[in-house]
Amino acid sequence: MSDGKFRAACPHCGYQSLLDVVMSGQQVCCFMCGQTFKAVAPPTVQGVRDSVSPGKGDGVGTREARPVGKEGWPGRAEQKAIDEANAEMLWGMRHQSTLRLFVLSMITLGIYVGHYIKRQTSVLNDYLDASQRISAGFVEVILVLSYMRIILSIVYILCAPTLLGEFVSDLADTTWTVLTLVWAFKARNRMNGLLWTSPGDGAWFSGLGTFVFAHLYFNYKVNTLSEQTPPPSNGTVGGNGFRGILRT
Repeated sequence: MSDGKFRAACPHCGYQSLLDVVMSGQQVCCFMCGQTFKAVAPPTVQGVRDSVSPGKGDGVGTREARPVGKEGWPGRAEQKAIDEANAEMLWGMRHQSTLRLFVLSMITLGIYVGHYIKRQTSVLNDYLDASQRISAGFVEVILVLSYMRIILSIVYILCAPTLLGEFVSDLADTTWTVLTLVWAFKARNRMNGLLWTSPGDGAWFSGLGTFVFAHLYFNYKVNTLSEQTPPPSNGTVGGNGFRGILRT
């Protein structure tokens, strides 16, 4: 592409990420599946990369290769804006302690989890391109199931137990569990992409942690990273000041 960008297809899922030429030859994280792969720019674009040096920064997830502006490679001002956007996003997601989230999830029998997922998705989607956002319909299904599974369980207990009732109740529970785990991986993959992090970095959202603890691990990681990041200097959180800076 003529603007110093190129598309790299993920060998695991086939999704084509739009990357800056400085990312050529480096391990990148796929927004869709979360797998890492080596991005290689076409020769015509690679020649542009060899003639420049990327900027550096000190923010969370900072790497030598960072997004660039339309006018050229990131200088101090643009790098500061990128790190500010990282801080704004992380502080916007810093909603509550993980212990509190766990207790509320247990007390409400999972209903609170649906509302938590909806809230965090709203903040996260504000920093994603339209093609990378987590579907609002998918999140609504999780929220509805959070209530339905409890209602079905109550009906099953109060009414005469039947095999059909037990099957429907178990199906709702299993579906809800699977969908919440799918959401956790969707959110994890996008956070790794937005923060331009890779395995071994402190900002990396672990696949194992996500699989075992799902939304609890996501909340813990967000809180940990936000504690290591100064609050945004403009005083705004949750996507009200730098929308689109971290999009690819």
